[in-house]
Amino acid sequence: MASDFIPSMILNLSLVLVTAALAIADRESTDHSHQQHMEGGIHNREFDHEAILGSVDANREFENLSPEEAKSRLKVILDKMDVDSDDHLTKEEITEWVIQSFQSLNEEEAGEKMTDIDSDKDGQITWPEYLKSTFSYSPDQVDELAQDKNPEIRSFIEIVKDDEAKFVLADVNQDGRLDRSEFSSFLHPYNHQHMHVYETDRMLRIHDANHDGVIDFKEYLGEAKPDKEQLIVEREQFSYYDQDGDGKLNPEEIRIWVLPEDRGVAEEEAEHLIMESDANNDGILTKAEIIEKYDLWVGSAATNYGQHLHDPAEL
Repeated sequence: MASDFIPSMILNLSLVLVTAALAIADRESTDHSHQQHMEGGIHNREFDHEAILGSVDANREFENLSPEEAKSRLKVILDKMDVDSDDHLTKEEITEWVIQSFQSLNEEEAGEKMTDIDSDKDGQITWPEYLKSTFSYSPDQVDELAQDKNPEIRSFIEIVKDDEAKFVLADVNQDGRLDRSEFSSFLHPYNHQHMHVYETDRMLRIHDANHDGVIDFKEYLGEAKPDKEQLIVEREQFSYYDQDGDGKLNPEEIRIWVLPEDRGVAEEEAEHLIMESDANNDGILTKAEIIEKYDLWVGSAATNYGQHLHDPAEL
C-alpha cells in the first residue's frame, strides 16, 4: 500500500503544498487590521461597510439598494448603535458596534466554511472532515506520509500537524468535533483567549532559530533585509513589543506582536468614521451627519443589517 501511495503523493506534492499554503493564507487573511483598512495606502471602503454591517453578505445586499432604501436601513442601524438614545453617536458607541461586527464577520465566515467541510451535515466538523476537505487526505494517509523522509513531504506533514494541534486546542469540550463557535476560534485564534498560546507557540517555532524560547532582534527580522530607514522603524517597533527592555521577546511580548487587538482596530475605525462624517467639525456626530455620508458607512445600494442585526421584523 505504501509503495503505491507515496510515489503518487510525490508526483502531486507541489500542488498539495500550494493548496496547503492557500488554505493557510485564506484563514489568516480575515483578520481586522489597519493594513486591511488602508490597502497599499489606498482607503478600503469595503472595510468601513463591513465594520458597520458585520456581514459580507449584508454588504453585497446594500450594494443593490437604492440610496433612499440604504438611508432608511442605515437609520435603523444607527438607532441600535445609539445606546443612550440621545440622537448622537460617540466614539465608544461606534467602537463597541464595530467589535460586534468583527465577531459577526468571523461567525459568518465560519458558517460558510463549515457548509463546505461538514460532509455529513451534522453541524459539526471532525478532524477527518477538515483534513479531507483542506488537504485531500485521510488521517491514515497522513500517518503513512509521516514515515517518509522526503523534505517536501516532511514540510507538508508539519503544516498538517500544526493544524491538528490547533484543532485540538479549539475543541474546548474535547468531544473531537468543532461546532460553529469552536470552528470560529480555529479560524480566528487571535480573537479567542484560549487560542493565544497556539499563535505564540507558532511564532516561536518560526522565528526562534536558537530554540531558547525567546525571539531576539535578529530572529525578529528573519530573512528580511531592511534598508537604513526601515531598520530604524523595525528597531522602534521591536522596542515597543519588548516591554521589559531585555532585547528579547518572551511569549507574552510575542502575543502583543502577533495578536491584533480588535478594540484597537475598532477604535481606529470609529475615529476614521467620525472624522469623515463630522461635517461641522464640532466633535459631535449626529445621525443626520451620518445619513448625509451614508455611502461611507454602508455603501450605496447597500445591505441588510448584518449577523448581529438579522431581525426580519425590522427590514
